[in-house]
Amino acid sequence: VDRIALSTEFNGTRLLTGNSGNIPEDMVGFHNSSPLEIQVGKDYYQLSDSLENPNPTNIIRLDLSRMNAFTEGEDSLNLGSSRNEEGTRVDTKANAQMAMVRLDAAMEKVASYRAELGAKQNRLEKTDQSIGIAVEALSSARSRIKDVDYAVETANMTQQSILQQAGASVLVQANQQPQIALKLLQG
Repeated sequence: VDRIALSTEFNGTRLLTGNSGNIPEDMVGFHNSSPLEIQVGKDYYQLSDSLENPNPTNIIRLDLSRMNAFTEGEDSLNLGSSRNEEGTRVDTKANAQMAMVRLDAAMEKVASYRAELGAKQNRLEKTDQSIGIAVEALSSARSRIKDVDYAVETANMTQQSILQQAGASVLVQANQQPQIALKLLQG
């Protein structure tokens, strides 16, 4: 359990160690402190998204400081370890009954951690879907604008081509009339 609590990390943030001092010194340098902030909006508002604001606008904040999944220590699962005489044991009936109580409490704590992480995951998924829909709508609008521009330019080019051909035809006819008059005079 302690190994899982120590090794579970995301992007340099240990997720299940809480504020405990149980992280070895060589791992502390690579550990990001809580809260984990994920910016989901395009803007960052100094006051609305600050750490003091409990409900940020463009950030989903995950406070992992309370999620301590170690077997021993402050705010831990309180199971104890095999090296600890006060830890969870089943060598006597009384110890086995106490172990059941401790395991039930630890399971409730883990379930609450899972519920909190699940809620944050749900928010991230919904935000991802919302951003995906916005990107699709913007791409569609951009495509319509470009299509309209292309259609307008095609119509303008066709109009100019028709005018050019009509002008050339009129010019050809205008050039033929003096030649007809010359033929009449010569004849």
